[in-house]
Amino acid sequence: QEKQPGNLFPVRQNNKWGYIDRTGRLVIKPAFDAADEFVEGLAIVAKESNGEPIYGYIDMSGRLVIPIKYGYANRFRDGLASVGDETGFSYIDHQGNTVIRVEDGSLPTSFSHGWAAVIDAQEQVRFIDQTGKAALQTTFVSVGGDWGEGLLPVLVNRNEGWCYIDKTGEVVLRTKFEEAEPFTDGLSAVQLDNKWGYIDKTGKIIIPLRFDQADVFDQGLAPIRLGDRWGYIDKTGKIVIKPQFDRIASPFSAEGLAGVFVDEKCGYIDRSGKMLIGAQYDMCREFFDEGITQVMLDDSIGYIDRAGNYVWPLTK
Repeated sequence: QEKQPGNLFPVRQNNKWGYIDRTGRLVIKPAFDAADEFVEGLAIVAKESNGEPIYGYIDMSGRLVIPIKYGYANRFRDGLASVGDETGFSYIDHQGNTVIRVEDGSLPTSFSHGWAAVIDAQEQVRFIDQTGKAALQTTFVSVGGDWGEGLLPVLVNRNEGWCYIDKTGEVVLRTKFEEAEPFTDGLSAVQLDNKWGYIDKTGKIIIPLRFDQADVFDQGLAPIRLGDRWGYIDKTGKIVIKPQFDRIASPFSAEGLAGVFVDEKCGYIDRSGKMLIGAQYDMCREFFDEGITQVMLDDSIGYIDRAGNYVWPLTK
């Protein structure tokens, strides 16, 4: 799960979106029908046209840097963003210049580590570099999330298990597993016969496949599900927070807080599993580096700090 940097945060007031800073001060007045977080200094904003959202990009002063004209827009990564209009899909740079035109109706995804996956009409996945040229000659059936520690999980064909490739495109690890997640903290979550565990980069099973669901390690802990309850394990596979949550809302942040659901309401626990901010929201995001996070209740959106105090009240 990608944690978005930036020190301005989207808020909604009277059904229009603007931006606040970490103290809750309104910096960009609400003027948009939708607004995303800032990434690489730019944020996607939208206006409605004939009932449909049309997207563009603003900078942190609120200036419209790339005109609102796209029917599809993605966040910038590696200096490029995938966008779409009536002429098709392409990648643009920070000035809005078209750098790569995506042909054949293929669907582009975000760049990561210099490559982007492009999905064609036959649902085959190919990789391009930042010039638009083929990064690899091989195509894949599926790609498992993002790069992790220099390796990417891929499915070459549906009759084999998941593999991991390096940045040369070489398959460095072949497995029998039916699902695979990116490597984090030296471990990858894998699934076989509906049970999940973790392997190292040699393919050795480090944590046995005994969980009903498992996610990536973050801050030394990984969410796992036993039955219908979620908890956390450490890198030895020891359960350190017993399965007791309906589901996980957000991973542990650098501040040591994770969002969890109890009785369909979301709150925040610390690394011992203690509920520090009571389960009271319909949605709660991961804490930003600035020490605040976005929460939602009854279609109203607000921001709280690590103590649970509102930085920006719940507003519509």
